[in-house]
Amino acid sequence: MVCMMTIAQTPHLDVSQDNLQPQTKAKSRTPTNHLEELEVDGYRGLGKLSIKNIAKTNLIVGKNASGKTSLLEAIWLFYNRCNPRTLWHVDLSRSGYDYTNPIAELGQEDAIRMEGVQGGNRHSYLATFQAFHARQYTSKQKAPNPNPDAPQVVGRLHVQLDRKKIGTESMDSLHTRKGLVMLPNSDRLDMPSKLLLHNSFLRSDFGRFTRIIKQGNKKSLIDKLQLILPLLNDVDIIVEDDQEPYILGTTKTGERLRLEDVGGGMIRLFDCLVALYTSRNGILCIDEIESGLHYTILQKFWDTLRLLSEELNVQIFAATHSQECINAAIKTYKDRPTDIGIYAMYHNTDEGRIESVRYGGDELNAINDMNVDVR
Repeated sequence: MVCMMTIAQTPHLDVSQDNLQPQTKAKSRTPTNHLEELEVDGYRGLGKLSIKNIAKTNLIVGKNASGKTSLLEAIWLFYNRCNPRTLWHVDLSRSGYDYTNPIAELGQEDAIRMEGVQGGNRHSYLATFQAFHARQYTSKQKAPNPNPDAPQVVGRLHVQLDRKKIGTESMDSLHTRKGLVMLPNSDRLDMPSKLLLHNSFLRSDFGRFTRIIKQGNKKSLIDKLQLILPLLNDVDIIVEDDQEPYILGTTKTGERLRLEDVGGGMIRLFDCLVALYTSRNGILCIDEIESGLHYTILQKFWDTLRLLSEELNVQIFAATHSQECINAAIKTYKDRPTDIGIYAMYHNTDEGRIESVRYGGDELNAINDMNVDVR
């Protein structure tokens, strides 16, 4: 049995008021939620890294192991700093395994520190973890109020936002592989954002795509996909019996193919555009953005990303290894070079840390005209 997935079949849909607002083509509002500066201290291998003059669209380039993915993660984490559970987000676990102490997994020197300017205001973020060790009792001692069914509390997350500790009056809890973790209770949800890493494409966008259908924006999405893939006619979510749902694409000749069977490039296109639609007035972080895309469509790809990001007011951060991808992005913004910036990551061997050099404005047109390799 094959059926179209209906709205009723996706109870996990985000139906907050912000996401139910009609998406019109009104002029972009002032990007009050966008990042302007960020300083990271103690996230993965970045050490202390500062990026400034963040543009509407930003490319992160550099050699392997230069910190490109780590910077993308740090940007996304800072943007969602008000939600303590973000530290356990599955996309941050590169091994794919659940971890109990996110600071030991992601941080350095027992803390993650970040400070940045967002919407004209400076904010700070500090996260630490307090591990609890079970008390050992002798045979003559008894544990107070023993309850073998109660989960063991193995730690507590401490968070300071703008140098004020949160969650001092009420605590939340999170089940991990090793036990229960107590964390600050926060009623502030994630900001509109999406982190697309190499292992997260087409994994959780069924609900997001259904939300686009619910908001009446499916035709607009297909119109944008057709700018890059003119033979595409329609896309739908399909459920066969009790199997996992999948995305079905239909061509103008009537051919119907699973999106996964078309190739990684089609998946990349679909996920990037869906993520843009569901990150209105927020940010989108994309790792290896050119992966799976043929160089001949990169220009149309970037032209479409710009069109949508301006329409939806989404700030873009993208890591890339491809000079063709860089040149296509620069060409897209040739008329407004201040709307794009490039951060070249490198190892400063003298200082023993990762640093970055920013290229922007008229420099980018010169880089493109002279075919300078900034990777």
